[in-house]
Amino acid sequence: MTKKPSGKSERQRVYWLHDAVQQYPQLEEKLTCDVIVVGGGITGTSAAYWMRKAGANVVILEEELLASGASGRNGGFLLTGTVEHYARAVALIGREKSRRLWDFTNKNIQLMKAFIGDTKIDCNLDPCGSLHAAITPEEARELQESAALMLADGFKVEYREAADLAEISDSKIYQGGLFTTEDAGCHPARLVAGIGEQAHAAGAKIFENTPVTELVYNDFDSVTVKTPKGQVSGFLVLLSTNAYSQLIDDFFQDKILPVRGHALVTSPIPKKLWNEVIYANFGYEYFRQLPDGRVLMGGMRESVPGGDAQHFNELPDERVTTKLIDYLHENFHTTRGCSIDYEWAGLMGFSRDGIPMLGSIPGKHNIFAAGGYTGHGMGFGFSMGRLAAQVMLDGENADMDLFSLRRLVK
Repeated sequence: MTKKPSGKSERQRVYWLHDAVQQYPQLEEKLTCDVIVVGGGITGTSAAYWMRKAGANVVILEEELLASGASGRNGGFLLTGTVEHYARAVALIGREKSRRLWDFTNKNIQLMKAFIGDTKIDCNLDPCGSLHAAITPEEARELQESAALMLADGFKVEYREAADLAEISDSKIYQGGLFTTEDAGCHPARLVAGIGEQAHAAGAKIFENTPVTELVYNDFDSVTVKTPKGQVSGFLVLLSTNAYSQLIDDFFQDKILPVRGHALVTSPIPKKLWNEVIYANFGYEYFRQLPDGRVLMGGMRESVPGGDAQHFNELPDERVTTKLIDYLHENFHTTRGCSIDYEWAGLMGFSRDGIPMLGSIPGKHNIFAAGGYTGHGMGFGFSMGRLAAQVMLDGENADMDLFSLRRLVK
């Protein structure tokens, strides 16, 4: 039903996961609980934590290890907003909805910073801000318009001219940029592992290397989730499986699309290249310098046919990796002497309209799903987990209209 595990040897190619080890057992028994969470990424671990804090009995079922999916294969960017620049989002969905979505992610980052501080999660949190960098005059104008709108709507941003960005690259490619003060970088796998530890300490049961093989809908509004060596029965299920959701329920076939993203990490560079996490060319390229001096570079999925979408292959494509290396060498000459120590790929879940979704599946009122982050799962996921907990346990929340998956029902 779910994806084939990629295995330890493949995870060792991922910078964030190369030293990950199993922390929780495989399910080998029959259990009952209130809520079953399928997927141990940022949304699933967060939801389990908040549900336990509310008193629900929760079980997490993770196919591989916590954060082994998209939550441990991204760039570790905590960004405000959706996949679109603010001005374009305003044109597409309106000023008020855009403001609320950006406010949701802004508060998500603030909540995460406070949570990390309170629980002392060691995830290299860097409150460095982000820079959206334009490579064309047209994108620069869009960012300038976005900055004006965001400032008017109360967000802490500033527009930077091309001259201000001259030191970023040797090629002087960037035409302007939008700096967002409250964005950050982190070690995403350690962050998710830390959230999982907090959920477990609060009483959630976590099982790793436990793929879901079948969902059985019982009488009396209960569901049994079967795995190779056990099963869990509960009243509510949360699918926090994002790109893989359509493998569990056909409802998501045309609603959350799998899209493969690539990234690599170089050997350490003594020179400090950038302070911010940088998101360029509408996010098709992104890069940052890690605490140990290494450079992380990701993107370039448009260099292969179809934008590298609509498949479930997590292994990196050499064509994309070559483009990433070329980009580094052309724009940042210091990297030419570096080795590529890690290279990997992972699957993101894209929604049809670029906005995440949360809600119960039509006709299956006790099966909920959260996902469709369209490359921005770290900016939404922690608060989406909390929102899922509130909606599933309490039945309502003022933010639900932003994410209701029923907007995608034909």
